[in-house]
Amino acid sequence: MRLAGNDVGDIGPAEGGAQTSAGIEVIGTFDQLDVVNNHVRRSRSVSQVVDNADWYAVLINGARAQPPRLRGLNTFFAARTNTAFLLSANRILAQLLGREWVSLQGNFLEAYGVGATVRAAVGGACTFNDNRCTLRGREQPAVDLAAGAAVVNANQVQGTLGKVAVLLKLPDAAPFTVLGNITHNGIQVNDAFLAAPWAPLNVLAP
Repeated sequence: MRLAGNDVGDIGPAEGGAQTSAGIEVIGTFDQLDVVNNHVRRSRSVSQVVDNADWYAVLINGARAQPPRLRGLNTFFAARTNTAFLLSANRILAQLLGREWVSLQGNFLEAYGVGATVRAAVGGACTFNDNRCTLRGREQPAVDLAAGAAVVNANQVQGTLGKVAVLLKLPDAAPFTVLGNITHNGIQVNDAFLAAPWAPLNVLAP
């Protein structure tokens, strides 16, 4: 599946609104997802408000991640049969678990509120390259990625009032690389800030 070249803006109210919403959202299992060269903004107008809206420029939830506060939909994963289910009022959809490989590349993403600019939770590998992300928020990270492995390269991330701009959550001993990023706050992997050899290869901007 490929989502490319979209210009998305004015999704949801410019101010206020507590319902979870996103410019680009993917729910459930899949084999491969490419999110490439998109421009996503909550509002095309200039707003300095940091409200309580749970808004994401990109929100991706694989089969084993619970989508936040979806109205009228329920999801669950049956480990014994390796099957993901999506339930609505009049339909049940079932699909075998895919590899859930994700690539986000060359996107310009802006958000404000209490959500992250990008949040992805998948079972496979996540590649996050050459994206420009800005967030006007509180202490939440601008980029929140949970995956089986990760490649994070050449991104510009302007974060929040907290200490973490990019948060990676990986299984123990999972492979990852973090290289050539410019962030306004730190990068953490499994709640620990980057150490050698990766820390010197990324830059904190003032």
